[in-house]
Amino acid sequence: MKQFLLGYLLSAVIIPTFSMAQTAQLTEQLGKTVLYGDIALSPDGAHVAWVQSTAATTSNQTYIKATSGNSSAAVVNLEAAAERLDADPAWSPDSKTVAFFSTAGEKDQRQLWTVSGDGSNPRKLTHLKGYAARPRWS
Repeated sequence: MKQFLLGYLLSAVIIPTFSMAQTAQLTEQLGKTVLYGDIALSPDGAHVAWVQSTAATTSNQTYIKATSGNSSAAVVNLEAAAERLDADPAWSPDSKTVAFFSTAGEKDQRQLWTVSGDGSNPRKLTHLKGYAARPRWS
């Protein structure tokens, strides 16, 4: 009876500990999950822009990549605080410029930005106070 009780007590301690370790590992792996959203293909089909983040962070940033070749994706560098929320990339009709909203350098306020089709030359176009979404070219 003592052996049974000892075995029961040990399993009562070891099994939850093992389960918690598995849960922690799973949570860590899920936090590394890369999330892709707001995918926009350029009108000429040569580039794609998207917003990317990881599940464990609140920041998301715009990336641009050529659809052919082996070039790496370029993150759009806005030279502002690392924590930012980008959204809604939209290509110009000539595929030379991407417009998108970002909270870079702002606290919870989206502003309209543009960058060249390769992700360079960032320009902040607005100083909005209020909600804005989905830029469109005409």
